[in-house]
Amino acid sequence: MQELRRLLEQIQTLANDLDRVSFREGEDSPLLPASRSILKSLEAEGPRTVPVLAYGRASSRQNIQILVNRLERMGFVESRPNPAHEKSVLIRITKRGSAALKQSEQDELDLFEKLSAELTVEQIQSGLEIVQRLRDAIPKRPSRRIASKQKQVLVPSPTEAEQDQIALEDETLPYNLL
Repeated sequence: MQELRRLLEQIQTLANDLDRVSFREGEDSPLLPASRSILKSLEAEGPRTVPVLAYGRASSRQNIQILVNRLERMGFVESRPNPAHEKSVLIRITKRGSAALKQSEQDELDLFEKLSAELTVEQIQSGLEIVQRLRDAIPKRPSRRIASKQKQVLVPSPTEAEQDQIALEDETLPYNLL
């Protein structure tokens, strides 16, 4: 049992080390892993409101707003009017944000290439199998429910209609936290 605990602690430490190494020093400040995640979502899914970004991460709107404000100051995202809602803006990735994301992903690929030279394909496959078996053995928590004014919505996979509903219902988020 102690060996399993040590393995899991090492996996967590490895994940933390990878996050630390993945910080990309930019002109203004590093691209944090959470910020990179937001940029990846915007790049893949297109413009989103802060409530929808938060909803997809099971995070608070305020936390995501802080990250979005930071990304906006860095020129990586911009706010645009939301035709579906007067008080809620759409957040969109900029060319500079796309370039920072692309560079961050390339840096990560370079790191993975370097790390993969240390292991055989069989060793990597064995590690994947162990981690998957551990994940499968962990009991799954039921989805957390977020109460909306009209209905209960499951996290973290909103449909397009639910995303629109969240944007329409949320008129209380302070959009200028910083």
